Amino acid sequence: MEPGGIALVNYGERPELWHTRLLLVQTQGSNWVIATPDHDIYVEEMAATNSDFTGFYYSGPNGHVPAHINPARVYGFAPLTAAELGQLQMQGRVVAGNMGVGAGAAAAAPAVAPGAAPAAPVVALAAAGVALETTWVAMEKVGPYSRGDVIATDPTPLPAGHVILSNHAIIPVGQEHLCLKKIKAADVACFALEDLRVLPVLFDSEGTRRREFSSCIERLNGDSPQGGGFNSQVLPRA
Repeated sequence: MEPGGIALVNYGERPELWHTRLLLVQTQGSNWVIATPDHDIYVEEMAATNSDFTGFYYSGPNGHVPAHINPARVYGFAPLTAAELGQLQMQGRVVAGNMGVGAGAAAAAPAVAPGAAPAAPVVALAAAGVALETTWVAMEKVGPYSRGDVIATDPTPLPAGHVILSNHAIIPVGQEHLCLKKIKAADVACFALEDLRVLPVLFDSEGTRRREFSSCIERLNGDSPQGGGFNSQVLPRA
């Protein structure tokens, strides 16, 4: 195994879930400083002999997912920029240094200069992730964006200043912030649909949640509802 390689580990969870591990620095024997898809960094034994594992597979630098592992059951990394990958590698070297690992071993993890092109591990991380979830969409209306608007599609990165946690993210929009969710491209149209039974919340001058019936009637129109009209079929009595 080598720095920048990808390993898939299974802790025996049900339903089955394989976790992606990015190898950063080898510390001793089969122990490595690793990074998780949540960007946690710690030392873990990367071998089938690890008693915490019920399954282990080393994918190499290309992040190959073998035939016996369902790609939909792999918890992988969101696409990383070169700067983000370099940050993980730097943190890995710091952890290794704190453990007294020699500088030569720590230096084995290649550094990525800011602005450089993504290295091969970035491709591997994308391959090891849940490939079907590729599209970031707005979860609410903020500034020029409305619910369901596509903000970015892999491998295009999110705007500068974003924060990602699993399949959710926040991006700055002027002086405000917009919540995003990563979904399958085929689900974008459905995600934009709103609940026809719910009107936006309004508060009166005293801060009480309130809507006058007349204001509700004013919002009615003759357009067809999103997703098709209502089923008005009358069922026979039993």
